[in-house]
Amino acid sequence: MFKHVRRREHKVYLLFNEHLNTVGECLAKFKEMTINYLNNNPLHEENALDVHKLESKADTIRRNIEKEIHGGAFLPFLREDYIEIAERIDKIADKAEAVVDFYMLVRPQIPDSLHDAIKELTDRTIVGLPHLKNMFDLLDVDMTKVVDEAVKVNIIESEVDQLERELIKNVFNLDIDLALKIILRELIRNIADISDLIQNASDRIEILTVKYRV
Repeated sequence: MFKHVRRREHKVYLLFNEHLNTVGECLAKFKEMTINYLNNNPLHEENALDVHKLESKADTIRRNIEKEIHGGAFLPFLREDYIEIAERIDKIADKAEAVVDFYMLVRPQIPDSLHDAIKELTDRTIVGLPHLKNMFDLLDVDMTKVVDEAVKVNIIESEVDQLERELIKNVFNLDIDLALKIILRELIRNIADISDLIQNASDRIEILTVKYRV
């Protein structure tokens, strides 16, 4: 029975690795889509489809993780944490898909003066994911390093918050219609939310490290 449980746990770890890699691919395509949209490159539509496919794949992997956990992987008092981590990781891809849908449905007219700042915000909001992946990889290796990676995620999230505030301020200083200002504010907030969701998943892994220390 113990060997059977350990096999399930190993399978869950492999699925988590696949899940995080898939979400990483999703964010990379989201970034590519944003750049192509701003550059008026028609490839942004193909990028948008790729994001949808990767989000769907991530969702399937998340369900497989939960299936294995419900099947007996991990001690009972840890199962909820692993399920919650999987769900929080999945929400990162969900948000990338939501932003892509915003671009495709609303088709916001983004002034040229904001292009570089939007690209910078997009790039910065996704860079915490590799640190999140490191946190999960280090769970069985070094709890101290898990916390170190969490600190990096928190620093990135704070930087994104600052970029978000500056960008929204710049938007409302532009001589454009109020309706467009509100649309751009919504877009900026949704992009920045990706960083918040990465931090949320990081926080949950930190909680798990405390349980492992008990």
